[in-house]
Amino acid sequence: MNRFRILTAWLCLAIPPAAVASSAEDAPAFFPMELDLAAARELCLLHNPRLHQIRAQVDQQEGAITELRAARRPALDLGSTYTTFEERRQQSFGSTFEPDTFHWGADLEASITVYSGGRSTRSVESRQATRRAVQADLAAASQDLLNQVFSTYFDARLAQETAEVQRDAIQVLDEQLRYASSRADAGVVDRFEVMQAEVSLANARPPLVRAENDYRRAIEALRLLVGLPLPPGRDSMDVRLLEPELPPWEELSFDEALQRAARHRPELRALQERRDAQYKQLEIAERGLTPVVSLFAAYGVETDQFGDEDYLRGWTAGAMATWPLIDGGAMRGKTQQQSAILLQLEHQRAELDLAIGNEVRQALYDYQEATLILETADQVITQAEEALRLSRNRYQAGRGTQLDVLESQLQLTRARLEQATAHNTLQRAQVDLLRATGEAL
Repeated sequence: MNRFRILTAWLCLAIPPAAVASSAEDAPAFFPMELDLAAARELCLLHNPRLHQIRAQVDQQEGAITELRAARRPALDLGSTYTTFEERRQQSFGSTFEPDTFHWGADLEASITVYSGGRSTRSVESRQATRRAVQADLAAASQDLLNQVFSTYFDARLAQETAEVQRDAIQVLDEQLRYASSRADAGVVDRFEVMQAEVSLANARPPLVRAENDYRRAIEALRLLVGLPLPPGRDSMDVRLLEPELPPWEELSFDEALQRAARHRPELRALQERRDAQYKQLEIAERGLTPVVSLFAAYGVETDQFGDEDYLRGWTAGAMATWPLIDGGAMRGKTQQQSAILLQLEHQRAELDLAIGNEVRQALYDYQEATLILETADQVITQAEEALRLSRNRYQAGRGTQLDVLESQLQLTRARLEQATAHNTLQRAQVDLLRATGEAL
């Protein structure tokens, strides 16, 4: 597993995003039966279909940039024609010379736009900013997806730990039932204590069934995020999750966390790039009435349809300019549209700032809450284990009741479940803080 993690991590770093889709075909075809958090992360980056879609969008922007750049470069075209005429439609221009009833020609023409009022340059710059925005979208989507992978992994681990706690509780209750049965058979205690132990054991089984089903659901959710099917004949319960190793986290105040988010959140980067792209679009709209000047040169050959020569050949060259003087208000309408889009992006930035601040604050609250609860849960477990030991000793010595033992076991189970839940909340809060502040997962 360690070798597999190292190999997949190296592939993610060494292979460019455009090649990840092809490399996914060579990766394992099935969801692994033993998995840790680092391997789940790398498999998700390799196989998740959503990330492949966004990578394709980056390639799409690259193609659009190449297309726009081509408009500022010389173009070379080869054209040819061949025409035949019916004799009664052939013009003689009043002479006795009979022209040819066919005509053919070929031209090789080069052209270039030398001036467009800066619109071509602004179009390329706008597309470049859009490409950077899509790349930031890819980073944001990767972080969101990894956040889901981490949270789902933690939920599966919580279900796994919950099932272990319930199994331990059932084992203790089963031992208590056997002990009560042996004492009842010996006539030391009443059969009521046996029934009491049987009811407690029966009540402990449904939580185990629910925990195991929660584990199955979490594994299925994790498998969908990773993008791999289970091997044939295997079930979700066959998957074993290892103890996760979380990225390092340092204690931050709200203001420090918010400043870090402003520097690192890819969503802010993407929105800024889209604003830059929209500024360029606004400039293009404002220059809608500027002239466009092109140069062309061509070398051609054609038949001499009305002369004695077999064919004519030679150069042609010139310039062409178009200058829209009146457009009926079209430029004003385009400018108004682009300005409105730019204003929408400004409002989106304000909304995003509020949302990020709320994410940071909520993650900090959850982190602080889980830290305090986990500290208390650790102390309670130690006390509950001691209480269970004492109650069992008292019961076996005849100085306590079985109800005390069952109540002590119930309290220990609750404490262990509370500890597992607090640990899960702490893990999720830590990952949410990393995501909220823009740190890499």
